[in-house]
Amino acid sequence: MSNSISITDKQLLAKILFTREHLDQKVVAKKVGVSENTMSKWVNEFNWKNLRRRLLLTKEEQLAVLYE
Repeated sequence: MSNSISITDKQLLAKILFTREHLDQKVVAKKVGVSENTMSKWVNEFNWKNLRRRLLLTKEEQLAVLYE
């Protein structure tokens, strides 16, 4: 991936690849051109693991969680 992409764009792409495409952090880091440490920082700082999990739930499952 080109280094001319802004860090904000890299972060957005990384978020999509990690949360929606379910790629490993190492793979995403390499694809977007950031270090594994940066990727790990983003996953933890922005709670992407939780977001990734929530995207797997159906609407009915999400409602059931809310009602609990």
